Amino acid sequence: LVVWRLKRVIPRRLQLVYLGSGDVLTYDPVEADLLRVERKLLALWEAIRLATETGDWRPRPTKLCGWCDHQSVCPEFGGTPPVYPLK
Repeated sequence: LVVWRLKRVIPRRLQLVYLGSGDVLTYDPVEADLLRVERKLLALWEAIRLATETGDWRPRPTKLCGWCDHQSVCPEFGGTPPVYPLK
């Protein structure tokens, strides 16, 4: 996405190389894929901006919550989050 927006060129191939195993994942993006990723990133950024502005950081429970080290400060586990510094 960055290469496309800065250089105005859609990369022919993207690769992710796992250094430990040597496995390589390749992907040949098309413009529709890049547009979809860009929309998701912009929506995520807007959600972060709004949460920062309002101080409303709601938890989103998942099956991984049981492993989290922050349960003591998470409302989902009866915890109290620390005071938001920008308020």
